[in-house]
Amino acid sequence: MHVESGADISYPASGFPVGINGEIYSVSALRRLRDLMPQTLHSEYLIFYFTNNPGVFRLNPVDIPEYFRRDWRLTLDEVSDLELFERIFSTLDVGARAIAFEELVDFFATHPAAASINRANRLRYTHDAEFVARLNQATTIPARNRRQDSPL
Repeated sequence: MHVESGADISYPASGFPVGINGEIYSVSALRRLRDLMPQTLHSEYLIFYFTNNPGVFRLNPVDIPEYFRRDWRLTLDEVSDLELFERIFSTLDVGARAIAFEELVDFFATHPAAASINRANRLRYTHDAEFVARLNQATTIPARNRRQDSPL
């Protein structure tokens, strides 16, 4: 779907569990970003460099199937995130193997309270208005840096 769309970046439009979503970037788009903004100091939030510049990059937000839409937080930022991971790993006896998505679905279906362990945690890049404003400013390509030969 990404290749067929001709997009610079494809990403879930919404609904994918925090921490296990992913994006697909074309190498040419990454090179173009580096040319336009040599200082990408917020690369942890790489997607912002693209979504904040729709006139420079071709975006492909993808609607994900309902099955994958989950209200889980599977990222490790807070102590309660670690508590959830410890519960998942011990309950599923994971060891060093990867966990399949279906195993997580079954885990949360049989342990519905587990999702509430870290539900109160908020993502800084969505809930901290001051940080979001700074991030948006830092990841928006200045007009003076944009080339006339932009693909869009």
